[in-house]
Amino acid sequence: YLLSGGSYARWLRSSAALLGPEPRRRATGPAWESPPAMPAWATPRAVSSVRSLIREAAHGEPDPLAPLPVQHDMLSVAQFCGEITRRASRFTTRHGVSYEAPYLDDRVVEAAMSIRLEDRIAAGRYKPVLATAMRDVLPAYAQGRATKGDYSGELYGGLRRHRTDLLELCEESVLVGMGLVDRVALKELLLGLHPDTSPFMAFDSTLACELWLRSLYRNNRSGTTESLPPHREEI
Repeated sequence: YLLSGGSYARWLRSSAALLGPEPRRRATGPAWESPPAMPAWATPRAVSSVRSLIREAAHGEPDPLAPLPVQHDMLSVAQFCGEITRRASRFTTRHGVSYEAPYLDDRVVEAAMSIRLEDRIAAGRYKPVLATAMRDVLPAYAQGRATKGDYSGELYGGLRRHRTDLLELCEESVLVGMGLVDRVALKELLLGLHPDTSPFMAFDSTLACELWLRSLYRNNRSGTTESLPPHREEI
């Protein structure tokens, strides 16, 4: 707790002060959560807005989800994954597909939280607790895997096929017009060479926000097409 920088509210305030347009950083020591970061294409206006929201949240002196930072972080991630799962399920059920996430069951989360911290990590083993719990179910090759699956091939392939469409989207971006996204920086992402997919981690959220905003201006219920707001480039 002392190494985490004090209370959860204090951690939020320090995170707001350090917030900037940079790739998401991993925590290098005890902390309440992974430090927040803005993507490289976020404008100063966007960074300032998010910083203000974090400070506003800290002002209310919110209680953490658990007394210890590591426990709070685990529950925070579980809640985030649960929200994603619920939204995915609403979509898949329209097509008769059930989306299940048994690891997010309350009893599974409680069991995971009850395991001692020193038993959760083992040298040379990946997720040792899970592998041990599933040893009578999973085949040996799956129990001994050393990392997660990688889907970078699909991402690079999709970017190659749809790069032209994405660049055209940048030219008429609502987020750019609102002064929240730097058009040049976003184009650099789409046109650049990336040895790994980490720069694209925030792009999904940016694209989702862009499409959502466009839905507010186009194809309303009356069937008319509303014009996009005028562009106001960040200076």
